[in-house]
This record gives sequence, structure tokens and C-alpha cells, in this order.
Amino acid sequence: TFLKKSLAMCEVDTTQDTLVYTLHDLQLDYLKTRLRDEPEKERILHENFVSEYFRRVNYSYGDLQNDGYIFSHLGYHLTMAGMTRLFPEIYLDLGYIEANLKATGPVDLLSDYRKYN
Repeated sequence: TFLKKSLAMCEVDTTQDTLVYTLHDLQLDYLKTRLRDEPEKERILHENFVSEYFRRVNYSYGDLQNDGYIFSHLGYHLTMAGMTRLFPEIYLDLGYIEANLKATGPVDLLSDYRKYN
């Protein structure tokens, strides 16, 4: 497996009672390069990724958990998934705004507002 061969790391997130898996940057770059030739496959992967986060909170965006990742990268994944129609629904949701501000402070949220309109 990836863990046994030290190709991935696994850490326990006790605040969320979950496991967090990470890949080395070189592996991530390799995977991104492979997907560049299959843009529809990449779009579907991003869509599934975002949809799983939303499904876990029953599409109540303010209930997204601060896992140290999603609040800083949601705009990117929405864009890559072709789900930009959800920006107003999510980024104007007061629960989401509050959760995002608590997780990352104003800089990331304001940056997303500017970057993704």
C-alpha cells in the first residue's frame, strides 16, 4: 500500500475523530499532470470531492468542519468541478461565512470573493 511504501502519510485528527492522508508534492504534481490529458475525468474528481464534503453536512454549508483544508480550497475545487453556479449559494450563506471566518480569518474569504466573484 501507499502507507507501507512511504508514498503517503496518515495522521489522526483528534479534533474531528478522522484520519488525514497526505501525499508528497511530487506525487500530487504527477497526478495532476496525468489528469491534464483527461479534463473531464479531472472535473468529475473535483465534483465528487466537493459533493462528498457537502453530503456529509447535508448541504448545510455552515456546518462544514474546519479540517484545515476545505475553507482555504473550496473556491478552487468548485471552479475545477464546474460548479461555479454554487458560489452565491455558498459564499453568501451566513453560516458558511461564520464558519469560514472562524477557521481561516478574513483573508482567505475575502481572497475568494475577489478571485471567484
